[in-house]
Amino acid sequence: MQGLLKESTGDSSLRGLHEKLLIGYVTVVDELWAKSNTGLTSDQVNISARWVDLICRMDGVYLTTAKVWQTVFITVERKEWGSELDEKGKTLGVVFEKWRRKDALEATLEWARWLLQNGKGKEASAVMVAGRRNCGEGERLEMEKRWMSVLEADM
Repeated sequence: MQGLLKESTGDSSLRGLHEKLLIGYVTVVDELWAKSNTGLTSDQVNISARWVDLICRMDGVYLTTAKVWQTVFITVERKEWGSELDEKGKTLGVVFEKWRRKDALEATLEWARWLLQNGKGKEASAVMVAGRRNCGEGERLEMEKRWMSVLEADM
């Protein structure tokens, strides 16, 4: 699959295919790692390190899109990390930093929502404040409206 990914990076007419291949790659890697995970804390920390390595490699080698980063975020978010919530948060934070360069609105809202739902309301507020500063008026209004929905749902 990595060969196909590399081949598809050089041809702009294959961008859609490249995106689909990357999303498939993330899914396959996740399934392989899930099979090798014994559930021990050391495995969870190791999975975090593997994800961060994969994220950085993808960012440096492939043509990642907002949809790819969203898929990575959702995949990591859905994983059961047991007591290692901090490791999961660190990994999601790395994804957020990559994702927000492609789609600041969606990335900011999802990262802030995750933080809020995991007892990190102060951090979520800081992410939202920074996110609002870094977008135009239209996006800012959309962000505020959708954030209010998240806050209402959390109550």
